[in-house]
Amino acid sequence: MGKNLLPDKYSPEPDRVAVYLDYGPMLPDSYHQDIIVALIRDPKCIFAYWELSDTAVKTALRNIIDLKLKWVLRTHNLDQQTSSDVFLATPPNYDNINGNYYLFVLSDTRYQLEIGIMTERNGFVSLLKSNIVTTPKKDKGLATGITSYS
Repeated sequence: MGKNLLPDKYSPEPDRVAVYLDYGPMLPDSYHQDIIVALIRDPKCIFAYWELSDTAVKTALRNIIDLKLKWVLRTHNLDQQTSSDVFLATPPNYDNINGNYYLFVLSDTRYQLEIGIMTERNGFVSLLKSNIVTTPKKDKGLATGITSYS
């Protein structure tokens, strides 16, 4: 009779080999750089990430007396010369402010982002400006006529 290739429920498990996965060193929470970067995700979305060092934040807050401040991510539509603001959660402390955000925008348009502080007394105080990005045109599928990036 032929050999049974299916495992028997009472047979011992085959020897398992321990596998070591090297994930490398842990990534730091902060690089202590002042930066805001805009990246295109698709024709209607920009991904932004930023980091503000404690030195930059303390310098910006030095001349602001108003305690009712709000952190703002400002989106400049350079083609239409308009701006819109997103109010960000205010961090409990001001050491190394890091964040990211997805912005839904128009296709085939140039944008620049700006992070800053909004106060009642001083208005908008800019801390950093991003690179300028241009969202691609919303293209049509060749064979089916289905619009991609809907």
